[in-house]
Amino acid sequence: MPHVTVVTRNPAIAVGLTHHGYDVTDVRPDRHGDWVRQALGSQAVVLELSDPIAADAAVRRLRAEGNGVQVLVVVTDTAGWDAIVSHAGDGVRSLPLPITLPSLTAAVEELVAAGPVDVPPPPRNEEELLSAVARQVGLSITESGALSADPPAVPPAPATPEPPAPPEPADRREPPEPTEPPEPADPREPPEPPEPAEPPEPAEPIVPAPMEPPPPIPPRASTGALVAALTASAGELTGVADAAEVAVAELARRTAAEAAVLLLPDGDVWRVAGGHNLLPAEHRAALDAGHGLVATIADASQGAIVDAREPLDGAPLASWDAVLAVPVDGVRGVLVAARAEAFEEDALRAATEVAHDAAPLLREALAVRVLARALAPYADPAG
Repeated sequence: MPHVTVVTRNPAIAVGLTHHGYDVTDVRPDRHGDWVRQALGSQAVVLELSDPIAADAAVRRLRAEGNGVQVLVVVTDTAGWDAIVSHAGDGVRSLPLPITLPSLTAAVEELVAAGPVDVPPPPRNEEELLSAVARQVGLSITESGALSADPPAVPPAPATPEPPAPPEPADRREPPEPTEPPEPADPREPPEPPEPAEPPEPAEPIVPAPMEPPPPIPPRASTGALVAALTASAGELTGVADAAEVAVAELARRTAAEAAVLLLPDGDVWRVAGGHNLLPAEHRAALDAGHGLVATIADASQGAIVDAREPLDGAPLASWDAVLAVPVDGVRGVLVAARAEAFEEDALRAATEVAHDAAPLLREALAVRVLARALAPYADPAG
């Protein structure tokens, strides 16, 4: 049974698809983080939003997560909607209002049959996150790392070199055949002038291959439109603290842990992004890349139940008897759970699932943090 995520305030769309045999998840538009996670396992997403800017931002967010799911956007004939599908790329189709159940189910059937489209993988670090966010909103990044509304500079094409001078023509006349010596001339008669030799044909000059022109700069939306799009989507963004608290709470619940913490990279150190039942000093912990917990877990492909004390020295939850830690792929994060009783392998598997499910939301939150820090200089100075 195909799974379809429906993002709308109109329950009739979800009800109609359910009666037609689809497994439907109905999510309100203001629960953006919820439906983005639900869309990871969907064969199609139906967006019925009242604002074309919000619909465009929703499609961009899906693609930024590396999700190539087919998207059906319900559109109206008002201004702004015509540009959504034409600029959204592959895997996005429109369905104009008013819609009927036959037209809706036919469109969804086509999306499910088409399958997902190829999208680039999500960014792996803060530099790639900033570049991805900048590309989504049409900005460029200067050499100093600041955001700019100007398109990136294209280096001038190298000047076409002048063709080299043609080589000197070679004398290709064959040597004269030997003849008998001429009779001596009468010294009283002037000698006949020699016949002028025909000039040889000049060699063809070497012409260099024409240089290919530089690629054209794609059109960019105006700064006002970019600001309007970001402002309209501001209420749907998820911060690092909120995303971390969701991940930590789910980790504690799934592993029956008495304490839990999420460590995320911030520059050259790993800081506490969210925690449950931590000591006051543990909230201020900062681990460098050489710390045992970071070195053995952050870039590992799987988690571990930590038996030795050495890897935990100076880390949050180091004082607990039983500790497990798992990596969060894509953000180089570390989820740590602790309790008095020893952990079993099923708890480690549950923690790994929590990390996998939390990774897209944390990537999104880190991208928001990078963008917010880049825009901080434009905020009003503190009074």
